[in-house]
Amino acid sequence: LNDEVLDVWLTESEPGGCGIITRMEDVFHQDPVSVLNLFMRSFAVSDYEQIDYNLFEMLSRLSSSSELQEALNAIRQASSHLQRRQANAHLRALLKAQGFALSHSFMSVLHTRVLRPGSQASHDAQMLAYLNAWRELEDKAGYEIALNIFAHTQATQELPDASVIKVFERFCKIQGMLWQRGNAIRRSVLSYYNPFKSGNNLTERLLLSSLFQQTACSISISESDWLAQLHHAITQHGFAELHIPREARHRIVEVISLVQVTPIEYFGLHLYPRESAVDYQDGNLVLRFELAEALL
Repeated sequence: LNDEVLDVWLTESEPGGCGIITRMEDVFHQDPVSVLNLFMRSFAVSDYEQIDYNLFEMLSRLSSSSELQEALNAIRQASSHLQRRQANAHLRALLKAQGFALSHSFMSVLHTRVLRPGSQASHDAQMLAYLNAWRELEDKAGYEIALNIFAHTQATQELPDASVIKVFERFCKIQGMLWQRGNAIRRSVLSYYNPFKSGNNLTERLLLSSLFQQTACSISISESDWLAQLHHAITQHGFAELHIPREARHRIVEVISLVQVTPIEYFGLHLYPRESAVDYQDGNLVLRFELAEALL
């Protein structure tokens, strides 16, 4: 990195190669914005980071949502395969209506942690209490704390005078209830294979994402003139972000269709913006639109 210019050297992994770099060069010359978008997306928030936020949000809503509590209990109390299928379908419909992204990863962690065999409503409250305590400990310390460190700290606080065996049992229980957060999952997204080095290759997504950050103008669809604001921002900067609140995710098809069929007047030309990325921020859906023809 020299004078704010990043030089990246690419080489073929084997002598002779198979034209991958040449092909990438052609794609970059045809549409450099799309190539840079791939890098931005690679260093963006991963699915597992979003799962942590969504599960915490769902557990936080349980105390004020009797409907969600009943949906979880229906799965736990199902006495047949048919009842469980019906209860699971109802839960999925309820979560979708509340704006949760029902990815395979989210549903997998939901069933292995929240809806694990033998779990009860008290289990949900205990899990939320542990997550809150974990976050409070990180805020107090000023840095991220790994799952095993938090589990050991919490176990020793709950059983200050117990034997080592009892503390270890509580440690295993706490660690089995929760899931990895922070750097552990950010690092796993960017893991790579190096034939000349064994062991873990440490990376930090947040450091790499800063290389491709672009401050985009953000518009919410809650604004009455959001489409006009979006067009103005794209005209001025070439790209913009459209925020859709969790409760309004059912409008995503309507919003995307309207944006893509409404042209933007750009230096006397009628151009159509394209959707370049879909992301999540604090539970909100973020759509990024851009003009491929914009020369900025």
